[in-house]
Amino acid sequence: MKKTPLIIIAALVTLLAAAFTVVLILRPLPGADSNHQCRGTHPSDCAPCACVSALSYFGVITTQYEMIPLCGTIASIGSYRDNVLRALQVKGMSCVPVQPEAATATGAVCVVGYIIPGGDGHCVCLHGDGTGCTVNDPAQDNPDYWTLKQVGACQWIVQLFPAPKN
Repeated sequence: MKKTPLIIIAALVTLLAAAFTVVLILRPLPGADSNHQCRGTHPSDCAPCACVSALSYFGVITTQYEMIPLCGTIASIGSYRDNVLRALQVKGMSCVPVQPEAATATGAVCVVGYIIPGGDGHCVCLHGDGTGCTVNDPAQDNPDYWTLKQVGACQWIVQLFPAPKN
């Protein structure tokens, strides 16, 4: 008679574990959406999310969870530019420093860093259209648009190209 409550408890625990597993499998991973937007989940993950957005323009599917360690992101600091560039190279990209005009060229995909009001660094993805750029900002839910003047305020800009195959 005492085994019956234990069997019921074990069955309930198994059902809950199965339901939790289904939720984890079905929930969307924090990757880029159809607008190449990857929304950050922490103030310091802007660089990994900008990389996810940029890579999605090339058909490279990844998530911020994969990019955070590749970018060497530290929760209290963020990511250093050189680590971000290495992470993009690991994912098959060549990174070329460019001037703002090149970032606005039609089809250009860039990752940029700039200083936001208050003095903190921030990283976004740009996609040029010939006169300006669509901005995939990890701190925003939807893409924005920047003019050449706004792009010119960035501290660093690298354009991405698929790395040559050996």
